[in-house]
Amino acid sequence: AHLGRTAEAEAALEALLAEESERALQALYGTHAFLCEVLRLRGDLPGALVHGRRAVELAEEGGSVFSRVEAAAFLGAAELADGDLTAATSVLERALALARNRRTALWYEPRILATLADAKLAAGDRSGARTLLSEARELVDRGRGWRLGAFDVALAWVRLLASGPAFDRTAIASALESVDALTAELGSDPYRRIAALERARLA
Repeated sequence: AHLGRTAEAEAALEALLAEESERALQALYGTHAFLCEVLRLRGDLPGALVHGRRAVELAEEGGSVFSRVEAAAFLGAAELADGDLTAATSVLERALALARNRRTALWYEPRILATLADAKLAAGDRSGARTLLSEARELVDRGRGWRLGAFDVALAWVRLLASGPAFDRTAIASALESVDALTAELGSDPYRRIAALERARLA
């Protein structure tokens, strides 16, 4: 999905759900969780939310700590994309606390922090967003998390810089270069589109 073949990914995951009656809870939660992510990347937010909420329900019912953190990370991103800052913040804060308390799924930590920062920024809390992003950037520098998470952190940093009263174009240009470098490294069409949209917004 992250490489751009979202339609193929969605079809494969839907096929898994159709055969799910005999599958284990872990596989079922995972199918819903990844459909949430795929549909968010495709722009189908209602569908993403349906699958994301079901993934969280299943993970809470009997999934592992890892599954609960992962499902919440995907749902939180979908809730934020849909504009529900309260729901996004709530689910992401719970996921972050769980991951840290249980020392599990910590490679999602930078992504969760970045998404929380975006939510705080959207709510007008620029200082809170900066604090979260400073922590996320430090974790990425230490090698924590996936490169997809590093992209989320870099993009959130661009948005934070662009939101300030003093519009530092040099700093923003440097931050955008970091986003472009990560996009090239990932080779992801959806993330390439996201980066291009951000550049267009700031042009």
